[in-house]
Amino acid sequence: MDRVWVENYRCFREKQDVPLAPLTLLLGENSTGKTSFLAMINALISSMRGETNFKKPYDLGSFDEIVHYQGGDSKRADSFIGGFQFRTRFVDHYYNSPCRLDLTFKKESGAPSVAKTRAKIDDIWIEIEHDNSAERNLAIRFLRTARLGSDRGEWEYRSRPDEKGNRFIPLQGFPDAENHETNAFAFFEMNLFQGILDSPFPRIIPSAPVRSNPKRTYDLSPLTHDPEGAHIPSVFAHLSAQDPEKWANLKAFLEEFGKESGLFDEIDVIRPLKEIDSAPFQIRVRKTNGGIESPWRNLLDVGYGVSQALPTATELFFQTEPVLYLLQQPETHLHPSAQAALGTQLCRIASPTRQLIVETHSDYLMDRVRMDVRDQKTDLTPEDVIILFFERDGLDVRIWPIKFDELGNIKDAPDSYRRFFLKETNRSIGL
Repeated sequence: MDRVWVENYRCFREKQDVPLAPLTLLLGENSTGKTSFLAMINALISSMRGETNFKKPYDLGSFDEIVHYQGGDSKRADSFIGGFQFRTRFVDHYYNSPCRLDLTFKKESGAPSVAKTRAKIDDIWIEIEHDNSAERNLAIRFLRTARLGSDRGEWEYRSRPDEKGNRFIPLQGFPDAENHETNAFAFFEMNLFQGILDSPFPRIIPSAPVRSNPKRTYDLSPLTHDPEGAHIPSVFAHLSAQDPEKWANLKAFLEEFGKESGLFDEIDVIRPLKEIDSAPFQIRVRKTNGGIESPWRNLLDVGYGVSQALPTATELFFQTEPVLYLLQQPETHLHPSAQAALGTQLCRIASPTRQLIVETHSDYLMDRVRMDVRDQKTDLTPEDVIILFFERDGLDVRIWPIKFDELGNIKDAPDSYRRFFLKETNRSIGL
């Protein structure tokens, strides 16, 4: 994703259209729409795959709780909009061209449903009105509103042909439905739009802010992704028993992160009854202090931070195909040194095909990202990182894009950015 925009959505009344980067950090006070922003991204991708999802893992409630509402005597909006821009990969002529997708959501049985989809690629606009009403005989309505040449017009594709057997119905600008040029353009644009809808959108991996509770023993469970990380212990057990090489690689990755963060130096999986594949198992870790190895400790006995960090670190290791991570407060329960180490891991993972959008309240994580980019600790450049600062504006919220320069300094930040921290610093030194 290159950009995302929202309008009439939750706390965003006016349209907010902001850029994204391989690593995007969402900053701002509580209740300024950061989680709603993640939820919209998750819903946009899920909608393109045929299932609008404003429930898991970010439960925003019913349509009336999602659409913008000022309160009092003001009228509740009857729709809201979300959209994004990405780079196409499906047609040679349009390869790597920016494509914009707008989705209009309306109420259906109390929940949001996609009512209209609009796509723009180069100078072509195509619009679909999703209408399943039997009296109109339309499964999907296609409208073209841009032009390729001065004599172009609008047309409609019908799921059932008209009385003359035509499916492509000229609306404006075309002389008649039987015109071969009309049908040629219509076929091209419909196939182009279908290519947009069938684009290989990245796999999206959303996380919740609170991870699953550590346990003294675990039972094997399905390996299906769980936003709270409940599947991670079973992933460890499965790999250690079935794929020792992959487990060794993951183990090395986790131990590197554990050492940098100060959480642990070694991690292992113990299955007391090895001859029974389904037997309960334990996860244990240990640290090395001054060259002296401490005893192995059960995951339940080493503090909450270890079990909270493992799901995030594991998911970052595994994904090699194009993927979009939505991380909600991954620093939860971590010491500042571990938060900073997590920032370094984010810098190592982020790339054009492994995009991370991270909601965080951690200055330590953000400052580590800023310094690692400045010091060229990874391949990330200042252009690969962006901060989205969410600021209240009356009853609405405005999103400010903020960039780094090559020295790691903040560029184009509003006056309110970090105002609280400056006040606290001045107070601490008696100013």
